[in-house]
Amino acid sequence: QYTISQGTMPSLLLLLLSLLSLVSARSASFLAPKSFVKVHHQESRLHAQTVVVGKIILDKYGPPNNSQTDHENESSVTIGGGGPQAAWGAAASLAVRDYLSHAADKKMIDDDDKSRDYILSNPKHQVTFLAPVGTKNWTPSMTEQLSQLLPPMINVVLVPSADHITPTINIWHDENENVRWMPVDGSFDDIGANGLWQNRPSAEDILNAIQGTDDSDDDILLHAIVESGSKPTGQGLDCLPFFDDKLMSRVSVAGVEPIV
Repeated sequence: QYTISQGTMPSLLLLLLSLLSLVSARSASFLAPKSFVKVHHQESRLHAQTVVVGKIILDKYGPPNNSQTDHENESSVTIGGGGPQAAWGAAASLAVRDYLSHAADKKMIDDDDKSRDYILSNPKHQVTFLAPVGTKNWTPSMTEQLSQLLPPMINVVLVPSADHITPTINIWHDENENVRWMPVDGSFDDIGANGLWQNRPSAEDILNAIQGTDDSDDDILLHAIVESGSKPTGQGLDCLPFFDDKLMSRVSVAGVEPIV
């Protein structure tokens, strides 16, 4: 059984944390072999892509063995997971950047600006989210849940494994309003995260998801959530893509978000 920080986190703080993660990835956390110190024309943003590699953990709300029915306590996909949250934050921040840039060109922000909706729904910077799922318990309806949670400008690429389950946790508030969670049915054992997260997605999966791989001028920003610590879930093999020369030669900037 595990305890997370007391209380609930406001939506604005979630967005700010995602923005901070994206900024740190772009600026200083890890420089890939391909140089990014070059001046681009405005049109080059049409060929820029942020790739977020994360994890999906299903939630069952309520403590284990509670009195809820199976239907009330069924697993669900949420935006609170680190992977979907990072992808959502990246897409939101880039869309806002494009709009603020547009507003700066007009030297004003107009609430009645008819181009705002078009700018926010047609970003110049592609965002792709990759995550592994175990199909022993992942269903098509969960894929639909995920697509409804994330903005439509995010390209979602799921990497399935028929040999594993998607990790699932019970999550609830105790009497002191502390958030507690507990793995369900061996979700972090070899049948779950410890096996599923080993080199999924692989470097090849990420390369296949990158749009315009034949154009060496495309700017690829890679942000990955990876397990760390003395005994990381997945045995640390989710880091393998960073050691792939072919992938890293395509990446302009990469950032790692370690989870202990």
